[in-house]
Amino acid sequence: MKNKHIPGKGKRAPSEGTAMAIHDTASIAQILITDYNQHKFTRVELHQINHQPALLFYDNSVLVHCQVFELDIHVLRIKRVFSITNPQRLKNIFSYT
Repeated sequence: MKNKHIPGKGKRAPSEGTAMAIHDTASIAQILITDYNQHKFTRVELHQINHQPALLFYDNSVLVHCQVFELDIHVLRIKRVFSITNPQRLKNIFSYT
């Protein structure tokens, strides 16, 4: 796994989409499975972004989606999942991987 830091993370509001909190594991799992099934990714890579595990999803050689997992190490569970699909933000991620 590679560890990369994305400058500016958390300093401004997302430019598209709406954030929502989902707390039960069944709903989170269903959202992730639906997302994976709706897209045809040709490659998935495991990296670290801002010291958190992340999955990078590619369509051919183009980064089209990134999911960063914030972990709660005290209970060994995923605390939050950040999904990045904005092309401008993905360009920032791509330049640091």
